Amino acid sequence: MIGIGLSGTFQIYNKQGILSGPFSALLLLCALICALLLLIFLDWQIWSPRRLAKAKAIDRWLGVDVLGNAAPPPGGWDTIQGRFQGRELRIVRLPGDALGAARWSMHTDSKLQVSVLRTPEPVPQSGSLQETEFSTGDTDFDRLYLWQSTQPADALTLLKIDAARHAMRRLATLFARHGEVFGMDAGVRIESGEINILQAPAPWLRPGSFSAEEVLLILDDLAIVAECLESGSPKQDAADPAAVMSIAAPNPWIALAGAVCVGLIVWLGGTYFLARFWSLSAAMVGFFIPPVMLAMLFMVSSAMGSGREGAVDDAIQDETNKLMRKRPDLARLAKTFRVLDV
Repeated sequence: MIGIGLSGTFQIYNKQGILSGPFSALLLLCALICALLLLIFLDWQIWSPRRLAKAKAIDRWLGVDVLGNAAPPPGGWDTIQGRFQGRELRIVRLPGDALGAARWSMHTDSKLQVSVLRTPEPVPQSGSLQETEFSTGDTDFDRLYLWQSTQPADALTLLKIDAARHAMRRLATLFARHGEVFGMDAGVRIESGEINILQAPAPWLRPGSFSAEEVLLILDDLAIVAECLESGSPKQDAADPAAVMSIAAPNPWIALAGAVCVGLIVWLGGTYFLARFWSLSAAMVGFFIPPVMLAMLFMVSSAMGSGREGAVDDAIQDETNKLMRKRPDLARLAKTFRVLDV
């Protein structure tokens, strides 16, 4: 079929044809097949090995650099344990969850029992208990979140701490199933000496959309809640502006612009080469291969995305940027992964 299309000896339309010739439909089909074969070859020889290498880098970074273990977890692990900021942490992948959910648990010496959920609809405030003795003093929190505890006085003391409340809001809204009420597993739960969240979807489980900063934000929020539970105030870490400046990442737009320019030159130059030294038919196939490949890649990348709404991803990015500017120690950990990245 490709040979017929390039030779031009088979005419499927009249003399006017469509696009640029009488056998344009056949050439477009040839371009589609060539693009698909090229994508399969690239995935087999380049992308798939890189994904495997990045998965190993993620496991090593999380297990050794972040959680302080002597060796990385085995490939395909279901549970990983370690210590973060001196506290025991456990991450358990949930089998059979299409979104790749994982339960995050951090140990605390506190015996408080409390759960915090993001409400599907704002809670009416007029005459409610949230407006009186059970108010946290934060109008937005009282309006958008539900909490319950067998020790309401102690739970309210925790929720009145600004740092703890903000950390639980991030965990319950951005990570714990987007804070939506899916049952008892949603939101943040503190029970039996552990702080638990159920994150879904968990993009860090897939190498293609891994974010070291996002993982560190989750761990830091868990540590803040644990510190507030035990001491009544968060640990204060002074920012080191010089350290933050030293790990600033290069501007990604410059690299993107350069890649686009190089791609256009190769694409148009290749098309001209085929037209000049082979045939217009070959040039037409070559011209349409890159757009078809980009369309296929766009569909695949969309299917492998984080699974969250764009507003949620933007909010997570804003929070991680703030954290990296404020916490040089965590910024260095994020930089450690970028060095390992492949």
